[in-house]
Amino acid sequence: MASVASVVLCLGGCATDAGAPPNTASTAPAPAVSSMPASPVTDRLEDCMGGAGWDVSRSWSGGIESAEIPSEQLEAYNTSLEVCSESSGWSRMGQVTDEQKRELYEQEVANHACLIEFGIESADPPTRETYLATYQTAEQYYSFQPGFDSLDQASMQEAVATCPPPTWFMNISGFDR
Repeated sequence: MASVASVVLCLGGCATDAGAPPNTASTAPAPAVSSMPASPVTDRLEDCMGGAGWDVSRSWSGGIESAEIPSEQLEAYNTSLEVCSESSGWSRMGQVTDEQKRELYEQEVANHACLIEFGIESADPPTRETYLATYQTAEQYYSFQPGFDSLDQASMQEAVATCPPPTWFMNISGFDR
């Protein structure tokens, strides 16, 4: 069964300068609003769950999230999640080919460089062989560790938008359709 992320997030909109005269642009820059990274498989999961009547949205941690499901609706929700996980490809996210693992490795290496440039701690990537041998084990390498552990929610969202963790969004061949 696929897991559902339960991250609560709030995104601030752009505010205007209340002290600026009408019809005059403020000199202060508008706050940046980070965009969630693309994830076709998660988009399909979200669309399917919405089509089944569930109010879900994509999560900054790569899954979907929803309000707490009442216990009397939990079985129906889980049934929809199982069906949608299968039809969207979400259920296959843990079953990647060797070629897809190599794609993820290359993305993790690039993501490591992105995180370092962004000022976030990231352990040096292992060799490709080590990454492949430890994929889906407790030793699997994730470029965002340990750096994300110390970030507040807003900083994490900015970091994810700038340097999307490859295994959270699965932008690899086979998951894009």
